[in-house]
Amino acid sequence: MGLVIVVVVFGLYLLITNIFLGEAVSLERNDLKEDVSRTKSAIDLDISTLKVTVGDYAFWDDTYDFVVSKRSKVHRCELWKRLVCQSSC
Repeated sequence: MGLVIVVVVFGLYLLITNIFLGEAVSLERNDLKEDVSRTKSAIDLDISTLKVTVGDYAFWDDTYDFVVSKRSKVHRCELWKRLVCQSSC
């Protein structure tokens, strides 16, 4: 009789542990997916902001080079196109 109780208790323990453990793993997996998605969105936003900043600095670097080196009209036209494109795009 004692052996039957031990087997039944052990069986219930395994059953309950598997149910709760499976649910915990599922919850952790969903939380991890959400965290990864939020992290990716934050990184994408940072990259987008960085692209804007770098583009702005690159434009002003080109402008400075033009003023300092007195480059040709072709370069002036290119600067003008970039300025118009940035303000209208």
